[in-house]
Amino acid sequence: MRGRGLGAALALVAGLAGGCGGSGAEAAAPCDDVVDVYVAAIAGLDAAGRSRFVVVDTNIAPISAHEPVEVPVELLNDLRAAQATHPLPRCAQALERALDPLDGRALDAMFAASSAEEAWGHFEATYEASGYWTLSAVGFDRRRSEALCLVGYLCGPRCGEGHLVHLRRTGHTWTVVSARRVWTS
Repeated sequence: MRGRGLGAALALVAGLAGGCGGSGAEAAAPCDDVVDVYVAAIAGLDAAGRSRFVVVDTNIAPISAHEPVEVPVELLNDLRAAQATHPLPRCAQALERALDPLDGRALDAMFAASSAEEAWGHFEATYEASGYWTLSAVGFDRRRSEALCLVGYLCGPRCGEGHLVHLRRTGHTWTVVSARRVWTS
């Protein structure tokens, strides 16, 4: 998978650190909402605290129109629209405050330079982590009280899983309503 990110560089969001880009409800969503959704989704999937490293991924496969999912249609449609038109939230500063973004280009180079096993060994030694999360665009309902995103965890050549995560906001807190596994490696 290809992504973008890391530290102050965050090339994926160069010049647009102050706002989010997307379509549908995400286009108008404050960056804090997008990042809060990411943090809550990871926390809901990761009771063991595996990693805080993330890559906001432009190449996460879109949700198939034929996949049965039990989430509000409005959320699913907004997520599909966000993925199809401009799948990257443009929230560099907010993302850096909450999580540890990785440079997708550096990861691509690391994994292209050697075998998968060697690359994962190098990743673990470099980042002192067993894996990293991939995050899709976020779909929101009109009231921004519900959200939907794809969250994956990659931890080795044959290790990982991805979930379609439905979240609901109560006050200022996002919580996971459901997480449906959509892939396993």
